[in-house]
Amino acid sequence: MALTIFKEVRHYCRTSFFLACLSACLLSAGCGQFFQPPREKAHTFAISHGWNPVHFNSNGFPLTGFMKRGAKTGGILRVYIEGDGFSWKNRYDLSKDPTPKDPVALRMAITDNGSNLFYLGRPCQYCKDIAEAPLCRPQYWSTHRYSSEIIDAMSISIDQVMKRTKAESVELVGFSGGGTVAALLSARRSDVVWFATVAANLDLQAWTSLHRVTPLNKSLNPADFIATLQAVPQIHFVGNKDKKVPEVIIRSYLDRMTDHSMSKIVLFPNFDHDCCWVEQWPTILRTYMYMRP
Repeated sequence: MALTIFKEVRHYCRTSFFLACLSACLLSAGCGQFFQPPREKAHTFAISHGWNPVHFNSNGFPLTGFMKRGAKTGGILRVYIEGDGFSWKNRYDLSKDPTPKDPVALRMAITDNGSNLFYLGRPCQYCKDIAEAPLCRPQYWSTHRYSSEIIDAMSISIDQVMKRTKAESVELVGFSGGGTVAALLSARRSDVVWFATVAANLDLQAWTSLHRVTPLNKSLNPADFIATLQAVPQIHFVGNKDKKVPEVIIRSYLDRMTDHSMSKIVLFPNFDHDCCWVEQWPTILRTYMYMRP
């Protein structure tokens, strides 16, 4: 009997404590942000750190970005590009909204102490009325995620930001699929000073073969543009525990080069695909970004 009473009291105390914590949390701004949908959460997070939202309609694709307040005009604009986001609900079903639940590239950008900074989400991410956007179809965050029309739309958005800031050239930093986009943008733009990728898939053919998944035949493969890309200064950060995009995929891309003087790869022990890029990004910037090829 005593043991039963003790268990009931302990359960009551835990439940009461949880409800008290939840009530306090709901009254705070931080907890309110926790319960926000991903789109609103990203906006709240960026604005609270001094970044203003910027919206585009590029060739029919809605895009959202965030510009760091106080940016200087002219010079070099550094652009952070988000990953693929919430593309799949599970292994078999595509998401209806690719907005990332954890915008890693955005969180990386906010740790950057630079001044001329811009973050760009992928097409249809953060779209408020995605059901009403005719081009926001799941193919554009699956088989067509790196298609020519996607890269064109992102390039147009960057052009608009450069015009607004009077930037003369651009640096690109991409996380995961955003690194794939950064490479493809660098292959077609003449104003890219250098680009950096973090846990990025740079050889789609090697990646789909490795994971035995359907080839991304409607997407552009950075490895196919190696003749142009090898002339662009670039640095690639890879986690040695990354099972999604392991080092062998980056090596497959680099092995196609005949000249490696403009490229560098940095392997991080104990990093995987998601950890610990955001936490270590300020240190990575200080250590490597100014030692680029």
